[in-house]
Amino acid sequence: MKFRSELDVYQKKLIMLQERNISLRSFSCFVDQGLSPKDIDVIDSIRVGISHFLNGLAADVAPANGWKNYGKYNDGNTFHFYPSIFMKRRREHHESVLLFMQERVKSFESRLEILAHSQLFIEYVDGKRKESLSRETVEKYIASWIYHHWMIKKMRW
Repeated sequence: MKFRSELDVYQKKLIMLQERNISLRSFSCFVDQGLSPKDIDVIDSIRVGISHFLNGLAADVAPANGWKNYGKYNDGNTFHFYPSIFMKRRREHHESVLLFMQERVKSFESRLEILAHSQLFIEYVDGKRKESLSRETVEKYIASWIYHHWMIKKMRW
């Protein structure tokens, strides 16, 4: 459950980042301005934290006596490792992480749905459409001008 509390901290950092940064509230501002170096550092620290977790899935075995949690000593004072104990704890951990991530994905999808229906996003898409049409018009004009002058030169030869 330690990782879940870390994810909650990461989520709070992202919410604070979103609240203080206008470019994260507006898709077109984000595209135009990007993130500040401080915002990039916050996101990078979250990425590193999650990466450490994923790289250390069995890290609780590594500490000095961590391995003792996954086995028992028998009468002859011989240690027996039980993979089933290890896997049970891993499954519990993964299930809590998956549940947490599913909640976040649902939250993200609902926010994305709201964004897609917002006038701001619709205007952004329309601006991109107009920009593309304008570019196509210029391209067609240049192509027809070149073709016209090429044909004139070809007739003179």
